[in-house]
Amino acid sequence: MTRIATAVFAAAACLALAYASAAQAQTITWQDHKINPAGFWLTANEIAFAKQVEEATAGRFKINVFPAGSSGFRDKQVLDAVSENLLPMAEVWGGHVAGQEPVMELMDLPLFVPGDTAFRVKLWEALRPLYADLLKRKYKVHLYDLMQLNPRRLFTKTPVRTLADLKGLKIRAIGPADAAWVRGLGAEATTTNWNELYTALQQKVVDGHMAAYGPQVAMKFNEVTEYIYEMANAGPSFFILVNETALGKLPADIRETFLSMRPTLTAANRTSYETLDPKARAALIERGMKVNPASDADQAKMREVAKPIVEQWASRLRPDGRKIYDVAKAMIDAHYAAGGK
Repeated sequence: MTRIATAVFAAAACLALAYASAAQAQTITWQDHKINPAGFWLTANEIAFAKQVEEATAGRFKINVFPAGSSGFRDKQVLDAVSENLLPMAEVWGGHVAGQEPVMELMDLPLFVPGDTAFRVKLWEALRPLYADLLKRKYKVHLYDLMQLNPRRLFTKTPVRTLADLKGLKIRAIGPADAAWVRGLGAEATTTNWNELYTALQQKVVDGHMAAYGPQVAMKFNEVTEYIYEMANAGPSFFILVNETALGKLPADIRETFLSMRPTLTAANRTSYETLDPKARAALIERGMKVNPASDADQAKMREVAKPIVEQWASRLRPDGRKIYDVAKAMIDAHYAAGGK
């Protein structure tokens, strides 16, 4: 090889290495859809987690979190958006996508999952691999995490002291089973989008809605509702999903780092679940919301109305969804048989 050829070869090799280094250093950016605003703990935790991921990958992997549905996708579209890689990452609420995959709203079913936190953690862990298998097989998405929000209370513009006061009120529901339960209690069920609910309440298009205390504070719904009927219904389930193709395209070391950090996000979310809801309740009362507790008789009536709705819902499940339900039902029955609440 001549000196010129050697020099050309060396230059080409250096250029190739430079391009490889540039490609290696290039920042990969994902869009992450969140349902609640940045002030709510679930969104705040994911924003903090995104920063941790960026630091752990030396700036090579950046997750841009879009709070309050600002990614441009409506809640019911998000499962499809992640499945089709229009969103590489997103939070999906089970009740929002029940029309596509009914078993996704299992934990949202009225008065189905007990409120005991320790039991709920066991249930989430038991159901995680079952949901992961279903979502990967049918939607080509990776299940990063799942759990529930805190139990939902009823927030209304006019006082609800007993179930009889619900008659004729328009109450937002988050899925078909939830809507059937609302109607069974004597109210009218609406399907208002979460990020449009403030205006709907303000304009009296909707008379009330159910949520945990934390979202009620984060969305400032206390400005357009005045009363709390203190029931304890389910709690929306959420699934943090990642598109399988997007995950597979990450460099191996980044992918490994991202997947290994899942326990960090899980721990943050569970700590917030356990500690922040009582503080949100106190904040709502301080801001003028008035509490009416549900009587024992009303709670028994709510359970009576819920039972056939859950049973009918389960009877329509496809076999893969029925498998998930059967595991959950067996755990719940055992919990109550042992004296759990």
